This record gives sequence, structure tokens and C-alpha cells, in this order.
Amino acid sequence: MNPLRFDDRVVVITGGARGLGRAYAELLGPLGAKLVINDNGSALSGAGSDVGVAVEAAAALRSSGFEAVASTDSVATPEGGKAIIECALDTFGRIDVLSYNADVGGAHQL
Repeated sequence: MNPLRFDDRVVVITGGARGLGRAYAELLGPLGAKLVINDNGSALSGAGSDVGVAVEAAAALRSSGFEAVASTDSVATPEGGKAIIECALDTFGRIDVLSYNADVGGAHQL
């Protein structure tokens, strides 16, 4: 039986730097996925931001041997959603999977 693989599949994970999003990235990276780690570092309430969380998460994934890039735009605006998608397309040329893990203040823009 062949194990499930994501070789060369591009996976965008919103809220991907911490919690469940990070766990998804750590699961999919070893399965061959190319990862877009989106997280603007805001609190659960949506307040504030710390773009360093996505940058650090992507760097840690790369140091583990996985292909990963950080996206620090917010899912709370249509412009942010567009920028997240453009990051994936500019970096990897396509999107195969979108894991909409982030939900800052009920924002559903992607």
C-alpha cells in the first residue's frame, strides 16, 4: 500500500505559524508538500500583529528540510486574501490545497 503523499503539491495554511496550523505544516512537510505559512501574528481577538511568527515558522520548517515560505498578510481583508494567494503563485506557481485555519474575529475573506 502506498502512503499518502503530497509531493510537489502546494499547500497554503492560514494561521499556519502556531497551534493546529503549525501542526498541519509539520505533518504535510514530511509528506512532500510545498508550504505557504500564512500568519500575521495577531491575537485570537484579531488585535495586534507580529509578522515574525510566520517568518520564524517558515524558517524552522526549511531548516528541517521542507520547502516553506512565509506570508504575513491578514485574512481579514480581500486585499490580504489576494496577497496570500499571490505569494503562493509567485513562489511555487500554483495552489493545490488551501487550509483555512485562521479565523481572526470571524473574518471569512479567502
